[in-house]
Amino acid sequence: MKDKGIDMFGLYKERNQIGFVAIEKAYDIFYIERLSVLPGYRHKGYGKHLMEFVLD
Repeated sequence: MKDKGIDMFGLYKERNQIGFVAIEKAYDIFYIERLSVLPGYRHKGYGKHLMEFVLD
């Protein structure tokens, strides 16, 4: 993904990575390539936090 120019971001809680999002820019459009949150951290707003980060 790095070789393709896709930007990758991790979400951390107390030094542990609990989430991940990857975005790719193609012309004037951005694509979310990957979005994940570890099962133990789902349904707690972390995915929403990642999406808000990407939209900002």
